[in-house]
Amino acid sequence: MARILTGKTILRGDENWKYGKGSCNELALLPDGVGYTDGTELTALQADGEVIYSRTFPSRLSSPASAPDGTLYVNDRKHLHAVAPDGTTRWSKAIESNVDPASGQGGEVYVVDDRGRLKGLNAEGEPIFQRPLKHFWQKGSYVEPRVSPEGNILAADRDRKVRAYTPDGQELWSYKLPSGLVHGPVWGPDGGAALTTLDNEIVRLDPQGQETLRLKMEGELTCDPLFHPDGSLTVGDYFGTLWRVQGEKVKAIGHFQGAPSQQSIGPDGALTITTRWGGVHVLSDPRWQQELDGIVGHTITSADGILYVNCQDGGLNALRGHRDPEAARAEEKRKALETFNAAQEPTDLSGIQEQDGYVVVGGIRVRKQG
Repeated sequence: MARILTGKTILRGDENWKYGKGSCNELALLPDGVGYTDGTELTALQADGEVIYSRTFPSRLSSPASAPDGTLYVNDRKHLHAVAPDGTTRWSKAIESNVDPASGQGGEVYVVDDRGRLKGLNAEGEPIFQRPLKHFWQKGSYVEPRVSPEGNILAADRDRKVRAYTPDGQELWSYKLPSGLVHGPVWGPDGGAALTTLDNEIVRLDPQGQETLRLKMEGELTCDPLFHPDGSLTVGDYFGTLWRVQGEKVKAIGHFQGAPSQQSIGPDGALTITTRWGGVHVLSDPRWQQELDGIVGHTITSADGILYVNCQDGGLNALRGHRDPEAARAEEKRKALETFNAAQEPTDLSGIQEQDGYVVVGGIRVRKQG
């Protein structure tokens, strides 16, 4: 299967491409591309949409997690696999899990197994630690681990607790959930975290796991909270509103046709919102938007500004379209001036010339007589 050009009009920027049927799985960034799973297929693609490799496994795959060297980790409910950048299997471990894995900066991989144990393995597949998230006889629903830039790990049982661990498995703190976990937890820039609950609450935790904010919203919250460099949070609701939370102050900063499902900050600081039904919007540039097919599963932005959007029944979409509005306008002006000032092709108006049985008079070809 190869990429296809979508043919959609992008108001600012370059071409976009689409691959496959799409899924609701999360995506994993590669050094120059993206990792993608759909059913039993694992695919690594370059940034231009060319396939690096595509592999089929016996069972349905989780979302992939990527290490800095381009290794992809996936599980198939029975085994955790490490797939090298060339598509070969580096190692496989028998771990029964229905939760997506996560990877650290050193190539470590973390996964919660079906017995509620958080397991850490190094890049060679050797165990680092194992920690129970609850008693083995208690049923639970777990979320994928989240790894901070410092290498610490967040793990959670949706019904009971959120826990933070060091890279070697030492518990930093635990937080008892006031009600069921819906979105998150996500790491904050200060080492704290944020999440949303079944009671439509936004909860913020400090670096010691202490609750510093619990704010009840009117509508159902529909996406992970997102931290911004100024310390504020944004989160979307079912009515299509995007809210900014600064301290205890709440302000609506955007309204969309459809509930926000993903938030992503690009390398230029631009905030991109995707809605559940395929709308893509950049808040700083209202002229730039896309309407994609399918239900949005996951969105991720690469360091060079490519926005990858995985849409169930709508393909994996790569959008290269957004640029800073001022830079875009300057580029459009430059191209317009180049077109206006382009030199005209000279027209031959000199005398009479003969060409293949014709004479050219003032640039007009006339058949010779006799």
